[in-house]
Amino acid sequence: EVWRQVAEDFAPFDVDVTEALAKHGTAKLVMRVRDSPSDLEQPRGKQYWAPVPESIFYTPTSGIWQNVWLEVVPRTRIADSSHGTVLQSTDIETGVLKAKVCVLGRRAGAKYDVEIEGSIGGVSVGTTRQALPKDKDYVRLDLGLKVPAEKQKELPGALTSSAPLDDDSCWRDGLALWSPDHPLLYDLKLRLSDSTVAQLDEVD
Repeated sequence: EVWRQVAEDFAPFDVDVTEALAKHGTAKLVMRVRDSPSDLEQPRGKQYWAPVPESIFYTPTSGIWQNVWLEVVPRTRIADSSHGTVLQSTDIETGVLKAKVCVLGRRAGAKYDVEIEGSIGGVSVGTTRQALPKDKDYVRLDLGLKVPAEKQKELPGALTSSAPLDDDSCWRDGLALWSPDHPLLYDLKLRLSDSTVAQLDEVD
């Protein structure tokens, strides 16, 4: 069987090969990408379509620009950003992460919970959990990312020595702010569980 996918530039895609593997046992998966140099309908960003570049100082290039991988995923799982999951952390006044977490492969009538946990330097700063509505395949959650005062003393010394808690350029009222001088990053865990509280999927 031959499976074909036509994708525009920068368009992620996935393929469910479960049936093919179940049918054949052993399989070889080959991915080829053809980028036509003469198709003017194909989006190409800064690439130039003619054989010799004009008005640009670099050689046009094309092809696969991200890693390709094969992974086993649960039937019911947390969707990636291509399928609607969005994490927005632009509100530095309140320090609240706004999330829309989508779920793929929902079984009819099944109940699911979505949870997000935030941490920095290995110290958990908060968790929020919400049930997936019956009529939607997504849930909206807000997660506060300010480090509570009682947890600030648990932060690793390496984290606070390079970015002191009293430095307004890297901390604001317990919220870590990223900058080139102080590249402070939060870790997030997204979890999906069913009505038996069995964890179905987790994304870091």
